Amino acid sequence: MAFSGGGDLGAKTLHQQLQMNLSIRDRGGPHEQSASAPTRLRHTRGTEVLHSSLEEPLSAYKSLEPRRPRWPSTFRRLHLTDGYRVVDQDTIVVSARDQILKCSKNGQARTSSGYVTYSATHCMKAEIDVEALAAIVKEGVPRGQHHWTPKVLERLFRERTGRAGTWAHYGVPFKEFLRLFPKTFEMFGPKDDFVRSKNLRSQKILDKVEDAMVLLAKAREDGFVDHHNNAEKAAATIGGKVRQAVALPALHQHRVKAVFKPFA
Repeated sequence: MAFSGGGDLGAKTLHQQLQMNLSIRDRGGPHEQSASAPTRLRHTRGTEVLHSSLEEPLSAYKSLEPRRPRWPSTFRRLHLTDGYRVVDQDTIVVSARDQILKCSKNGQARTSSGYVTYSATHCMKAEIDVEALAAIVKEGVPRGQHHWTPKVLERLFRERTGRAGTWAHYGVPFKEFLRLFPKTFEMFGPKDDFVRSKNLRSQKILDKVEDAMVLLAKAREDGFVDHHNNAEKAAATIGGKVRQAVALPALHQHRVKAVFKPFA
């Protein structure tokens, strides 16, 4: 019996070590969660796949494709070549719209360098947290302070909502998360030590959460989330001095389901 107990103890210790290894994600999310749930279930069963993100059951003879909100007219449920199509409502594909080209002497055109695929669930979670943060900032500066600081804002968010936030759950630094919404929040100070609301009159988020998901997808490549800062233009002027922006390793390894794919 003693030998059996020692074996159980060793197996339990090994199981705990394996569970701890699953929580360590140095290269983003685990492989079994990188794809959508219907895609993962499709390779595990022979019957129809039923999921909340699918409007109809997914069978072996049906093709699964993401939802493209900017091209709604391109979807056909029955195609002569592809057969029956089933749309995954949780997987969204949009154009990046990340380039501005000068098309005339006084005109500019916004173009895209690739596609961005992101999860609608992660986008919805981020939108709910941003609404809560915006409501807290618009209440006024806390007592005894001149401006909001990211540390105080994050602590007050946890006290009121009881959760850590989307940025903490998916490995995005809080300051960089606020920079994803430049029309709602404004970072200022020598090292962006303070934050304030960009528009105190509006009670809604002025930014599109879809644009934030595009920035997070591109952040895997260059490590920046600013609209005007990227790998080529990583300098900002503060107080007459040029400050070189530094790419953060955490942005290369965040666990938000947002992937950028350039045009071939």
